[in-house]
Amino acid sequence: MQSFRAPFALCILALATLPFLAGCGGGGGGGGPTDPISTSASITRTAPNGLTATLKESANSVSAGSSITYTYTLTNNTANPITISASSASPTRPTVTLGINGPTGALFYASLPPPPPLVTATLAPGQSLTSTEVVPLGGAGVYSATAKFGDLTPVFSVGTLAVTVR
Repeated sequence: MQSFRAPFALCILALATLPFLAGCGGGGGGGGPTDPISTSASITRTAPNGLTATLKESANSVSAGSSITYTYTLTNNTANPITISASSASPTRPTVTLGINGPTGALFYASLPPPPPLVTATLAPGQSLTSTEVVPLGGAGVYSATAKFGDLTPVFSVGTLAVTVR
């Protein structure tokens, strides 16, 4: 009887581990390619008057036909208050024009030109103004976005951010 229990126990152990071994890739390359992890990206520049302008996108890799959110922020990192012009919609919304070029380099999206600045706002040291814009993207390829902050004199452009549409 003793000699029968040992092989029987080994068979049970082998059957119990079989599902775990089935997931192994064997001699092949394992699983197929995986999509890159989508992370946010941002770019920041300092304007001549000392304001810091930031353009941030919610994801740098998205599926075709989806949308991403761009966030614009103006921050006063100086020791003195700075007065800027804001749009007529709200004194807490920066006037920004967003342009997005598609994979061919042609303009794919442009936010409507902002209205003439009708309101002024003063940013205390450390204070920020933030606004967002949701942009639907088309087919696969690399798109690049550039924000022009019209609140600054002269108009201040923040460099490009790329997003891959797959």
